[in-house]
Amino acid sequence: MIQRIWYYALRAYVWAGLHFYFQKIIVKGRENIPTDHPVLFTPNHQNAFIDALLVVTTNYRHTHFLTRADVFKKGFVHWLLSTLNLIPVYRMRDGWSSLDKNQETFTRCTECFEKNECVLIFPEGNHGMYRRLRPLSKGFTRVVFEALQKNSILKLSIVPVGLNYTSHTSFFGSVSIYYGKPIPVAEYFNQPQPQGANELRHAVATSLKELITHVADEIHYAEIIRQLEHQPVNYLDPIATDTALRSISVNTVSIKA
Repeated sequence: MIQRIWYYALRAYVWAGLHFYFQKIIVKGRENIPTDHPVLFTPNHQNAFIDALLVVTTNYRHTHFLTRADVFKKGFVHWLLSTLNLIPVYRMRDGWSSLDKNQETFTRCTECFEKNECVLIFPEGNHGMYRRLRPLSKGFTRVVFEALQKNSILKLSIVPVGLNYTSHTSFFGSVSIYYGKPIPVAEYFNQPQPQGANELRHAVATSLKELITHVADEIHYAEIIRQLEHQPVNYLDPIATDTALRSISVNTVSIKA
């Protein structure tokens, strides 16, 4: 109980602080977040720790989020981050022996879901600089499939989240957070594997591309952005940006894919 009070108090404090960091924060699609069952949030990733804070402070659900394990190395820091609902994820750079610890991470995620709580994971793996969705890793499908494997009657959805910055490297810019429609996990879990996992990754990627500015053409990226900003474009509105992207043609290469 005390930990939960601490969590909500700190979340309110962070939410207030974000309004000093950003000029404007716009939240869309919050009605898409289920309230009667657990959720895995899968945002795109451009702005390191800020991305997680924006999702945690705007969704109204009790949310845990996965972050790289190296920030947990010191004892006091480990305790503090644990009270803030952070769950460590171990990568190859942490050592081969550390990868086995990820099983505990998956178990903790399942426990959160069984308590009707939510988990946040960045399916791109790390943050990127460009306005595009990078290929999604298979880690998030393992999180939800392992939960259903342990509890087959668990109702669980994925909610893609689009984070759109006017400039993710600048102080006092603006940001919009778009919550997409929930994607039920069970129908993909019940398919033959790995087909089900691949189709789930595709469904999440397709939804995310509609919630952000996604420039698929890497070769002509700089030219496309130049033309886009010449219009000018409102990066806070991914629907308008998508329309603008479709009007751009660079060497007859498809811009939106």
